[in-house]
Amino acid sequence: MNRFFEHNLTLKLFSIAIAIVLWSMNPYNQDPYRDKVFRDIPVNVINQEKLAEKGLMLSSDIPGSFSIEVRGKTSDLQRLNKSDINRYVDLSKINGPGINEVPVDIRGIPLSIQINEEYKFELNVDRIISKTIPVTLDVDEENQDKLARRYWEISPKFIEVKGAESAVNKIVYGRAYLSMSEEKDEELIEQSIPVQLMDINDNPVEVKYVDQNPQFCIATVYPSRAIPVDPLITGNPAEGYVVVGTEISPGEIQVSGLPEIIKSLGTLRTELLDIEGASTDIKRELKLQNYEGVYISPGEQSQVQVLVRIEKIVEKTIEFGNIELQNIPPEHEAKLEDTTVSVVIRGPSSYISAVKPTDIQVYVNLEDAVKGEKSYPVEVRNIPKGVELINVEPVRVRISIK
Repeated sequence: MNRFFEHNLTLKLFSIAIAIVLWSMNPYNQDPYRDKVFRDIPVNVINQEKLAEKGLMLSSDIPGSFSIEVRGKTSDLQRLNKSDINRYVDLSKINGPGINEVPVDIRGIPLSIQINEEYKFELNVDRIISKTIPVTLDVDEENQDKLARRYWEISPKFIEVKGAESAVNKIVYGRAYLSMSEEKDEELIEQSIPVQLMDINDNPVEVKYVDQNPQFCIATVYPSRAIPVDPLITGNPAEGYVVVGTEISPGEIQVSGLPEIIKSLGTLRTELLDIEGASTDIKRELKLQNYEGVYISPGEQSQVQVLVRIEKIVEKTIEFGNIELQNIPPEHEAKLEDTTVSVVIRGPSSYISAVKPTDIQVYVNLEDAVKGEKSYPVEVRNIPKGVELINVEPVRVRISIK
């Protein structure tokens, strides 16, 4: 082996030198091929409207930028700027829901430069659907009792959600959260509140691929006040009968409304109750009349029980044998002949039956009496309320003053 290098060494070195010169003269070796990576190339999405025309939409993200690897001559790669390269994703090639593989169209790279691989995106595609959902009003636990006593309303009460089918199907209702921490019961509350989309388990729904209309609602909470109920009764009982009382249950109703209306409202009237010709008690369930700007508070009834008590008018005669003589002149004596006074009273049967002789006072006032025998008027007082004095017999009695 060593002998090989010992013979013709000069010739062999000359051959090597010739080979190096020939290699360096080859154009390929002067401008070699190599690989290069361009990073953060922006992605342009085109024909998105074509996707919407098919009733479809993306339900996954397209990266905003990514990298590409190319191969070419060093000189060509040096002339290629990142700003020359554009990447396009054409959504018009998507025709149905599900996972779609979409090729990436890379533009701006000269033909002399090769793209090392074919780039594609896997995109989730959903059908576009819409539905209408209700909106509820919610407050923290500390203020739930306040809201329970007051009438409130949401405007609008329903909103529309539209977007990817997989997301829209999860949405069941919208929730608006009301803050009442600094409000008073007598104040009107009006707040513009964002509506949060909720699922069947009361959890918020991701709204990235869902549009809602509107996104805000107006919550109005009206002040409340307890107002007495005044039943509207017309007609008269049958002849010989009378109304002795009216009972209402409940006697007052909590209502809500604009502050100026609530403060000025004296009573709540009911629908008409006709008692014409009645001879017995009448019990009815009556609806409350509607008042503009007045609302029945939550938990309150919109009708009341009304009992009209009707009784027969009767008369009763009470005999008084002991007539009281009042204001006898000083140093005089008065003597009343044995006399019984009959007092006739009239009124509802329950009133009359409750009257006792001791309730009524029958007397003669002798304040202006003079000596001698004379007749004086009989007076009656303390007739119970609701009872009428009909007759006194005799109206005068004879009294002797000595």
